[in-house]
Amino acid sequence: MKKKITESAMKSLAKGKVVDDIIRDTELPGFFAEKKRKGIYFYYRFRTNDGQRTTEKIGEFGPLTVDAAREAVRLKAGDVARGLNPVEEKRKDRKQREIEKKRKTPLKDFIDGEYKDVTSANTYRDVKGRVRKHFPELMEIPLEDITSAPVAKWQKSFNGPPATCNRVLAALRGVLTKAKRLNYIVDHPLLGISPVSTDSGDKTKKVNAISEDNGTDLSGKTCHSKGLPKRNRL
Repeated sequence: MKKKITESAMKSLAKGKVVDDIIRDTELPGFFAEKKRKGIYFYYRFRTNDGQRTTEKIGEFGPLTVDAAREAVRLKAGDVARGLNPVEEKRKDRKQREIEKKRKTPLKDFIDGEYKDVTSANTYRDVKGRVRKHFPELMEIPLEDITSAPVAKWQKSFNGPPATCNRVLAALRGVLTKAKRLNYIVDHPLLGISPVSTDSGDKTKKVNAISEDNGTDLSGKTCHSKGLPKRNRL
């Protein structure tokens, strides 16, 4: 039926026994209320710039008053008039909130969560063990707060074989690479960390410097364990 949506009209709709009964507001185009099995809900129906008809749920009558629902629809109608799509804007806002929530995720939760889901079981167990053993202080830190500084400090103080150091760095680097790919971080924090030299003729570790200007890897190398002498593998 078509009539102005008011508090009394909504109460009458609530008393009715017909499910899916609808009141279309006569004053505000696209504003309507529909009775469902679990309550009565306000909606706004509109057309996007490309002519697509779209319906957005505004809220439930009771927790939301008629006046509040009407004002919400007025605001959305204004957005539509400016060429915006309220449903699309809402989707973008929700996606942005999800990204912001992701970036607050501690390293350990990411490893045991989405990283585990996209990684083979053997690699997951190996990487988790290495990272937890060598970087326990990073496990509780949100991914967005991880920097190269504690990793560089660990690298300089590492007393084991260079190949072992590089495998540990590769493990952490791989975790953070997937974190970046999955939108948990914006920039990779280990871009400025170079692998230790594994030159068999050099008995000491050679740690390449980190650029103070932009934190980039001065050597352009990446840290991989593949191809290391078998005697140095863990």
